Amino acid sequence: MSRSLSDLRLETRILATEAQRLFRKQASIVDSSATLLIYYTLRTCREQAQLYRQGSATAKIQAKQQSLRDRGFDFLAEVIDEVGPQNGPHVTNAAPGESWHNYADAFDAVPYLKKVALWEDDFHWQIYGAVIKHLGMDWGGYWTGFSDKPHAQRSASKNPLQGSNPDRIRELLVENKSLDE
Repeated sequence: MSRSLSDLRLETRILATEAQRLFRKQASIVDSSATLLIYYTLRTCREQAQLYRQGSATAKIQAKQQSLRDRGFDFLAEVIDEVGPQNGPHVTNAAPGESWHNYADAFDAVPYLKKVALWEDDFHWQIYGAVIKHLGMDWGGYWTGFSDKPHAQRSASKNPLQGSNPDRIRELLVENKSLDE
Protein backbone atom coordinates (compact mmCIF):
# COMPACT_ATOMS: atom_id res chain seq x y z
CA MET A 1 0.00 0.00 0.00
CA SER A 2 1.47 3.32 -1.02
CA ARG A 3 0.77 6.68 0.55
CA SER A 4 3.58 8.39 -1.30
CA LEU A 5 2.72 11.10 -3.81
CA SER A 6 5.99 10.22 -5.58
CA ASP A 7 4.39 6.92 -6.65
CA LEU A 8 1.79 8.80 -8.69
CA ARG A 9 2.25 9.72 -12.34
CA LEU A 10 3.69 13.23 -12.58
CA GLU A 11 0.44 14.79 -13.82
CA THR A 12 -1.57 13.18 -11.03
CA ARG A 13 1.05 14.08 -8.42
CA ILE A 14 0.81 17.73 -9.44
CA LEU A 15 -3.00 17.60 -9.19
CA ALA A 16 -2.84 15.89 -5.78
CA THR A 17 -0.51 18.57 -4.43
CA GLU A 18 -2.75 21.29 -5.84
CA ALA A 19 -5.82 19.58 -4.32
CA GLN A 20 -4.17 19.74 -0.90
CA ARG A 21 -3.30 23.42 -1.37
CA LEU A 22 -6.76 24.42 -2.59
CA PHE A 23 -8.50 22.36 0.08
CA ARG A 24 -6.46 24.10 2.82
CA LYS A 25 -7.32 27.47 1.32
CA GLN A 26 -11.07 26.74 1.09
CA ALA A 27 -11.34 24.95 4.44
CA SER A 28 -9.50 27.77 6.22
CA ILE A 29 -12.74 29.75 6.06
CA VAL A 30 -13.95 27.52 8.92
CA ASP A 31 -10.70 26.32 10.50
CA SER A 32 -7.19 27.19 9.38
CA SER A 33 -5.79 23.85 10.57
CA ALA A 34 -7.95 21.68 8.25
CA THR A 35 -5.92 19.72 5.72
CA LEU A 36 -6.39 16.99 3.16
CA LEU A 37 -4.68 13.72 4.07
CA ILE A 38 -3.85 11.62 1.01
CA TYR A 39 -3.69 8.10 2.37
CA TYR A 40 -3.66 5.88 -0.73
CA THR A 41 -1.92 6.42 -4.05
CA LEU A 42 -0.56 3.55 -6.14
CA ARG A 43 -2.31 0.23 -5.53
CA THR A 44 -0.97 -3.07 -6.80
CA CYS A 45 -3.23 -5.50 -8.62
CA ARG A 46 -2.83 -7.88 -5.70
CA GLU A 47 -4.05 -5.21 -3.24
CA GLN A 48 -6.90 -4.37 -5.63
CA ALA A 49 -7.93 -8.03 -5.77
CA GLN A 50 -7.95 -8.25 -1.99
CA LEU A 51 -10.18 -5.17 -1.72
CA TYR A 52 -12.43 -6.38 -4.56
CA ARG A 53 -12.99 -9.76 -2.90
CA GLN A 54 -13.98 -8.17 0.44
CA GLY A 55 -17.72 -8.38 0.83
CA SER A 56 -18.20 -9.82 -2.68
CA ALA A 57 -20.31 -12.93 -3.28
CA THR A 58 -18.56 -15.95 -4.80
CA ALA A 59 -20.84 -15.85 -7.85
CA LYS A 60 -19.93 -12.19 -8.49
CA ILE A 61 -16.21 -12.96 -8.20
CA GLN A 62 -16.47 -15.93 -10.57
CA ALA A 63 -18.49 -13.90 -13.08
CA LYS A 64 -15.86 -11.13 -13.00
CA GLN A 65 -13.07 -13.65 -13.53
CA GLN A 66 -14.90 -15.14 -16.51
CA SER A 67 -15.52 -11.69 -17.97
CA LEU A 68 -11.81 -10.87 -17.65
CA ARG A 69 -10.83 -14.16 -19.31
CA ASP A 70 -13.35 -13.64 -22.12
CA ARG A 71 -11.68 -10.29 -22.92
CA GLY A 72 -8.11 -11.66 -22.81
CA PHE A 73 -7.23 -10.47 -19.29
CA ASP A 74 -6.48 -13.96 -17.92
CA PHE A 75 -3.54 -12.58 -15.94
CA LEU A 76 -5.91 -10.33 -13.95
CA ALA A 77 -8.39 -13.16 -13.31
CA GLU A 78 -5.47 -15.17 -11.92
CA VAL A 79 -4.60 -12.41 -9.44
CA ILE A 80 -8.13 -12.65 -8.03
CA ASP A 81 -7.61 -16.40 -7.54
CA GLU A 82 -4.17 -15.97 -6.01
CA VAL A 83 -5.29 -13.68 -3.16
CA GLY A 84 -7.99 -16.11 -2.03
CA PRO A 85 -11.01 -15.24 0.09
CA GLN A 86 -10.95 -11.93 1.98
CA ASN A 87 -12.90 -10.73 4.99
CA GLY A 88 -14.16 -7.22 5.48
CA PRO A 89 -16.73 -4.74 4.27
CA HIS A 90 -17.45 -4.06 0.60
CA VAL A 91 -15.20 -1.17 -0.44
CA THR A 92 -14.88 -1.34 -4.24
CA ASN A 93 -16.50 -2.67 -7.38
CA ALA A 94 -13.19 -2.47 -9.26
CA ALA A 95 -11.30 -5.70 -9.85
CA PRO A 96 -7.54 -5.71 -10.55
CA GLY A 97 -6.76 -3.57 -13.59
CA GLU A 98 -10.11 -1.77 -13.33
CA SER A 99 -8.95 0.90 -10.88
CA TRP A 100 -6.98 3.98 -11.85
CA HIS A 101 -4.99 3.38 -8.64
CA ASN A 102 -3.32 0.49 -10.50
CA TYR A 103 -2.00 2.98 -13.08
CA ALA A 104 -0.81 5.61 -10.56
CA ASP A 105 -3.56 7.95 -11.77
CA ALA A 106 -5.79 8.10 -8.67
CA PHE A 107 -5.58 8.82 -4.97
CA ASP A 108 -7.76 8.48 -1.89
CA ALA A 109 -7.90 11.32 0.62
CA VAL A 110 -9.83 12.37 3.69
CA PRO A 111 -10.38 15.81 5.23
CA TYR A 112 -8.26 15.99 8.36
CA LEU A 113 -8.45 18.33 11.34
CA LYS A 114 -6.28 18.30 14.47
CA LYS A 115 -5.08 14.71 13.85
CA VAL A 116 -8.64 13.45 13.31
CA ALA A 117 -10.04 12.15 10.01
CA LEU A 118 -13.38 13.84 9.26
CA TRP A 119 -15.13 10.82 7.74
CA GLU A 120 -18.62 12.05 8.70
CA ASP A 121 -18.16 15.78 8.01
CA ASP A 122 -20.23 16.59 4.89
CA PHE A 123 -19.05 20.21 4.81
CA HIS A 124 -15.39 19.25 4.36
CA TRP A 125 -16.26 16.46 1.88
CA GLN A 126 -18.10 19.00 -0.26
CA ILE A 127 -15.03 21.25 -0.26
CA TYR A 128 -12.91 18.28 -1.34
CA GLY A 129 -15.36 17.38 -4.12
CA ALA A 130 -15.48 20.98 -5.38
CA VAL A 131 -11.68 21.16 -5.41
CA ILE A 132 -11.39 17.89 -7.36
CA LYS A 133 -14.01 19.07 -9.86
CA HIS A 134 -12.24 22.45 -10.19
CA LEU A 135 -9.02 20.59 -11.06
CA GLY A 136 -10.82 18.71 -13.85
CA MET A 137 -10.66 15.38 -12.07
CA ASP A 138 -13.40 12.84 -11.40
CA TRP A 139 -14.55 12.62 -7.75
CA GLY A 140 -15.98 9.34 -6.46
CA GLY A 141 -18.34 11.27 -4.17
CA TYR A 142 -20.35 12.29 -7.23
CA TRP A 143 -20.78 8.72 -8.45
CA THR A 144 -24.26 7.22 -8.36
CA GLY A 145 -24.79 3.68 -7.19
CA PHE A 146 -21.54 3.46 -5.22
CA SER A 147 -20.29 6.72 -3.76
CA ASP A 148 -16.56 6.70 -2.97
CA LYS A 149 -15.88 10.06 -1.32
CA PRO A 150 -12.13 9.55 -0.74
CA HIS A 151 -11.46 8.69 -4.40
CA ALA A 152 -10.17 11.14 -7.03
CA GLN A 153 -8.90 10.17 -10.48
CA ARG A 154 -7.64 12.01 -13.54
CA SER A 155 -9.76 10.09 -16.03
CA ALA A 156 -13.52 10.39 -16.29
CA SER A 157 -13.60 6.78 -17.50
CA LYS A 158 -14.70 4.47 -14.73
CA ASN A 159 -12.86 1.42 -16.09
CA PRO A 160 -9.36 1.53 -17.62
CA LEU A 161 -9.92 -1.87 -19.26
CA GLN A 162 -12.79 -0.74 -21.50
CA GLY A 163 -11.61 -0.86 -25.09
CA SER A 164 -8.03 -1.65 -24.04
CA ASN A 165 -5.56 -4.15 -25.42
CA PRO A 166 -4.64 -6.84 -22.84
CA ASP A 167 -0.95 -6.79 -23.84
CA ARG A 168 -0.77 -3.00 -23.45
CA ILE A 169 -2.57 -3.14 -20.10
CA ARG A 170 -0.13 -5.78 -18.83
CA GLU A 171 2.76 -3.60 -20.00
CA LEU A 172 1.38 -0.52 -18.21
CA LEU A 173 0.72 -2.41 -14.99
CA VAL A 174 4.23 -3.89 -14.93
CA GLU A 175 5.71 -0.47 -15.77
CA ASN A 176 3.83 1.09 -12.81
CA LYS A 177 4.93 -1.75 -10.50
CA SER A 178 1.29 -2.75 -10.02
CA LEU A 179 1.71 -6.23 -11.47
CA ASP A 180 4.50 -8.69 -10.79
CA GLU A 181 6.08 -10.40 -13.75
